[in-house]
Amino acid sequence: MSKKPFTVKRIIGETLKTLVLGVALFHGVSFLYNSGRDLKDKINPPTEYISFEKTTGIKIGGYKDKYLNDNLFIFSSVLREEQIKPQELHKIIIDSPNYFNKTFFGQLSETIFTGFSGYYSPITNSIIMNGVSASTLSHELAHARTYDVKNKRDLLKEWSKLACDKNGKSYYMNSGQQILSRIRLLEKLIEPKSNNSEKNNITNLGFVSSYAATNVYEDIAEFVSSVYNNMYDFSVKYNSNPILEKKLNLAVKYNLLPKESLEYSNVMSLFEQWNDWRETISNSINNSKIQKDTKKVVSEFSFENYLLSRDSLHNRFLVESEKFLQYNPDSRFANNVYNYRALAYAQGSFMGTSWSKDSEIELKRALTLKNKGTEYEITLSRLSECYEQLHHTYGENNSYTCALKEYTQRRDNCDTLLFSVGVNDVLVKMGELKSISK
Repeated sequence: MSKKPFTVKRIIGETLKTLVLGVALFHGVSFLYNSGRDLKDKINPPTEYISFEKTTGIKIGGYKDKYLNDNLFIFSSVLREEQIKPQELHKIIIDSPNYFNKTFFGQLSETIFTGFSGYYSPITNSIIMNGVSASTLSHELAHARTYDVKNKRDLLKEWSKLACDKNGKSYYMNSGQQILSRIRLLEKLIEPKSNNSEKNNITNLGFVSSYAATNVYEDIAEFVSSVYNNMYDFSVKYNSNPILEKKLNLAVKYNLLPKESLEYSNVMSLFEQWNDWRETISNSINNSKIQKDTKKVVSEFSFENYLLSRDSLHNRFLVESEKFLQYNPDSRFANNVYNYRALAYAQGSFMGTSWSKDSEIELKRALTLKNKGTEYEITLSRLSECYEQLHHTYGENNSYTCALKEYTQRRDNCDTLLFSVGVNDVLVKMGELKSISK
């Protein structure tokens, strides 16, 4: 029996068969290896996974790499910051961002569908993280909260009404567009033009990002995670947007955000008004032709306005922020409020930028909070600067510079003690604080 001649067509065919066989063999081997790895960790969980569950009450699983301790520290920080209870989330599964370390289905998904950084499954009440990101975890936790709302149907209905034009037409993608947006290459068919006018229009329409306009679930998750993690920016940029204000009210109404979020937003808005006024005065002085005689510029330009604005904005902020702290001592926003009060006192004198004794007091109050928050490190840094200015202590003689170094070491070692006491134990030994607040 004679062999078939090697034609170009046959060579191409044989090459393609070899490639397909090679790819199939590779994925088969990786599937068996990665599945075996996951099964092993499920039967005999790593000590890090066990420790994480004991600390947070939430299970952990999936890919384990050399950065596992750092990743779990980030997860623990976000879960504690957002006060997530075990009944609100069952498990976090880490999927490797590396294609070759994914399961077969992960590789298939990576090939066909557009990339995702996280995914919440309401069926298993679990979050799948494609890599590690605090902002992604916060976004997925917002999804979990949404599915946990008792009157979810009412929430979705009310929220969706805020995403319509005056004729009642929804701004969200339709079902077909949403499907296309998830498939590689096909998403280009609906990808919006990224020009400044459209980006500004997204905000005007009441969305915190372009992705929020995908559907009502993504809109809620983007909004909640954005506000939760950067309420000050929200207050500054969006407080005058009536649609976003209504969304904030809805988020509080359905317990997606802390009840004090509205009050906190108003307090931060007062600070921003005060800060805007200072910048206006500063720019007017800098642009004046009489810059050599600053006192004359101040007296001619704004002395009366300065006194009025100081009383109506600066003092109003201090009064309202003190009320906020009085009624919400354990709020996750409390640390932020103390820090902005410190800044307000530093800016209390006309055109002043130096730290004051009152600033020092406010920052120390922030350190003793039960909920340390992610601003704890910033507070230490500001106290270090404050002590340099007020007490002329530098380097190792500055207690807060030493405390900041200790904080960095504990964070690098993923010490969960930071969540409860920070480095207040060090400051107590140095005589800077009277006691540790837990």
